[in-house]
Amino acid sequence: MNKDVWFEEPLNFRGSGAIVKFFGRVGGTSTEPYESLNASYKVGDNPDSVRQNRKIIADIVQVPPENLVTVGQEHGTKVIEVNATFSGTSPLADGMYTANPDIALCILTADCIPLFAFAPDKKILLAAHIGWRGALGRFGELIINNFNGLGAKPKDLLLAFGPSIKGGCYRVDMDFYRKFKDGLGKDYPIEKYFSTIGGNLYFDLTEIILDQLERSGVSKSQIYVSPYCTHCMTDLFFSYRRDGQKSGRQISCGRVLLP
Repeated sequence: MNKDVWFEEPLNFRGSGAIVKFFGRVGGTSTEPYESLNASYKVGDNPDSVRQNRKIIADIVQVPPENLVTVGQEHGTKVIEVNATFSGTSPLADGMYTANPDIALCILTADCIPLFAFAPDKKILLAAHIGWRGALGRFGELIINNFNGLGAKPKDLLLAFGPSIKGGCYRVDMDFYRKFKDGLGKDYPIEKYFSTIGGNLYFDLTEIILDQLERSGVSKSQIYVSPYCTHCMTDLFFSYRRDGQKSGRQISCGRVLLP
């Protein structure tokens, strides 16, 4: 470990019965271009370095490394229940929830939003990976619908957005804009999520997910939003849009605490 491990903790989760830690790229063992806390085995990094990195992360989250649970993220909106670690290949999904304090739900990102939501009265924690396809699929709404199905009220939830690409860095084109105009334009003020800077078009992923959550009964006072941008903060974060195929993945972990 070449530096102290960097991570961010959402203030609204403190004392709630769950912990969430958004890790960056600092404090691991991987070498360039994955320097240094890359947590993904699928980007070309040395597997031994990834194992060591995950051990560092697991020690901080206070679970065994094998209890860091990830799913096969596919930029969709599927949410699954997780009661234990997986044997073999992880199932495909972009969201998972649990009440098991022995495991940590983990999301890998390199620009997308790692989102955690917790129902303190039910002791249920949900973790989700949200990119533009998830936004187009109304993932924010679906996450709250999922909690409704579990008997948790939207007004009682705590939510946290981890570091992700911000609106001033997320450059897109008109075809991208039209996807949202055609897909969500009847229900959402699409122009609100796009801005023009220096003749270029930019997209605010965070803002549209916030609106989806609010539309579903959550108030902004219940939500922590990380101020950090993965794209422009090179020393702290991996970014696929910035670095392409050579980008590592940071990990975000959350778990329910024992009473």
